[in-house]
This record gives sequence, C-alpha cells and structure tokens, in this order.
Amino acid sequence: MDVTLLVGAGTVSDPTTCPVSRPSRPHAPAGAGSRGALDIADEAAYLGASLNTGAGFDAATASLHVPKRRLGPALDLLADVVLRPTFPDTEIARQRDLRRAQILQQRDQPVAMANVAFAAIVSAPRTPTGARPAAPKRPRPP
Repeated sequence: MDVTLLVGAGTVSDPTTCPVSRPSRPHAPAGAGSRGALDIADEAAYLGASLNTGAGFDAATASLHVPKRRLGPALDLLADVVLRPTFPDTEIARQRDLRRAQILQQRDQPVAMANVAFAAIVSAPRTPTGARPAAPKRPRPP
C-alpha cells in the first residue's frame, strides 16, 4: 500500500520566512512524540514499511509504503510523525550544516544551478516562486 500526505507549504506560502529555496530530497523524520529518529526507523523496518518526508517550493509531503496487512500500525506511525514531530537541537544543527555544504557544492553542479536559474527566469521577481527566500539568521548570543 502507498499513502502520501501532501500539504501546501514552502516558499510559495511565505517567501519572506522560508529558508529553503529548492526542493529537498526525501528524508527520514527526525523524531515524533516520544520516539527518536532511530525508534521511528526501527518501527518502520519492523512493519516492513518505508516512511519518508520532504519539502519543496510549494508543498510538504509525508509518504508511506507498507504491506497491506501492516497498514494500521504504519498509519499510526505516519500520524505520529505528521502530528507530533520533534526537532532536537542536535538534528537541527546537523541539518543546518548539511544544507550549508549543499549550497556550497551547488555552485559546481550544473543541474542544481539550472534549478535555481529556472525559478528566476520563468517567474516574476516578486512572485513566491521567483522571490529569493530570506536567508536563515544566526541566533544572537544571550
């Protein structure tokens, strides 16, 4: 069974506050409810399921692939990920560092540069897809 949840979100929703300027590849959730990322991965593996989340210019997704007989427990897991996500500081720092490295590497990748240029060329500068999102601001020390 395949289940996909699609929610309108991303740069199109609010280009001034969204720090993601390109679609991201699907990734595993960082945590949900009382479960950590490894607990979610272990439970998905036990169920024979594949659970991924992702975000892009105009949508956020959560997808699930699972055998039919395990659909009920897998939907419970998906619901936990969607309704009670957690974002531990260590995971946020890891994702931030990963994204910074991706931005630097993007300059050497023609396809990545084409994706950036595409939105700027086909969209008006003041439209959500043509506007460059605000860069993430560094937190000020207390």
